[in-house]
Amino acid sequence: MVNSRRRIHTVFFDAGGTLVDSPPFFEYFAMRVAPDLVERIAPVMQRRFLAMLRDETLPFAPVKALLACVIAEICAEFGLPDQSDRAAQYYRELFTQEATLYDDVLECLGRLRATGKRLIIVSDADADVLHAELEHFGIHDYFDNFVISSDVRGYKPGRAMAEAAAAFCPEPRSGAVFVGDEAVDVLTARKMGVGVVIVRNSRGEELGADYVLGSLSELFSVIE
Repeated sequence: MVNSRRRIHTVFFDAGGTLVDSPPFFEYFAMRVAPDLVERIAPVMQRRFLAMLRDETLPFAPVKALLACVIAEICAEFGLPDQSDRAAQYYRELFTQEATLYDDVLECLGRLRATGKRLIIVSDADADVLHAELEHFGIHDYFDNFVISSDVRGYKPGRAMAEAAAAFCPEPRSGAVFVGDEAVDVLTARKMGVGVVIVRNSRGEELGADYVLGSLSELFSVIE
């Protein structure tokens, strides 16, 4: 792991798990579909959803469409009433009504803006839901640009997302970091040619991050 502080001009942020906390994604949808079958349904939903989302050979589909497809399959297989038409509602509710902003986010974003940093969101999401989520938590206007999978028509760590994000990064690339919480964030950052900070994930060093932090309040110990 690199220990020296970096002089930074641009910070890319993942949203879910980095800025915003929410109930476990697949358990939440399984609970809405069949509360008595959560332990059986959630792992199946996760495998199928992620397989479709990460398969770049498939035509692009937004998160709401992927969820609707998986929910329809699950309902058919388990003999449940089809709730696929509620996928969009459940998705929006999860990230606007059930989610919460991490306590360290506002102070971190405020300090970054005060020091002239360029802030950019890079998120696997549907644009309408993500913008509503960021507006709901009062952090939308901190960001200069948004790289969102439904706009780019691709998901992290695919080339389309990495290239779209990199287009917002001025030289030198060494003056930018990607702050996220998962392996896909590390992979995306590497494709962009920028540093990577993993927060809220003790496996960050194992994932290949340059810095592993417990919270965003620690970010200023590694960048300037």
